[in-house]
Amino acid sequence: MKAVVCDDDPMNRTLLTDALAMVGCQVFQAENGAQAIALAKQEHPDFVLMDQTMPDLKGYDAIKEIRKETGMEQVPYVMITGDFNVQYDQEDDQMTNCAFLPKPYSIDQLMTTIGNALGRPFP
Repeated sequence: MKAVVCDDDPMNRTLLTDALAMVGCQVFQAENGAQAIALAKQEHPDFVLMDQTMPDLKGYDAIKEIRKETGMEQVPYVMITGDFNVQYDQEDDQMTNCAFLPKPYSIDQLMTTIGNALGRPFP
C-alpha cells in the first residue's frame, strides 16, 4: 500500500513513516499541505495521514484539494490533531472515508484508526 504522511514536525513524520514501513507501506513524506497535495496527485496513495494544524494550509483544506484530483475523490484519510475543539460538518462530502486520531496516540491506535478510514482491518 502507498501512503502520504503530512506533518510539519519532522519527528512526527519519521515516527509515522517508520510505523507504516514496518507493516510494508510505501510512504511519501510531506512537511506541509502544499507538498502533500503535490505528492498525492503524483502518487495516488491508498490513504493519507494528515496533521490538522500546520502553518501553511490546514490539513482539512489540503484534503479538500487532494480530493479534487480525478481518482482521488474518496481517498481515505486520517486527520491527526491535538486540537479537541476541531469541528466539522459530518454531512460534508469530505468526511467520507475519514477517521480522526487525537494526539498523543499509540501505534495500536494509529493502526486501528487507519483501518477505520479504510473500512477494513489494517495492516
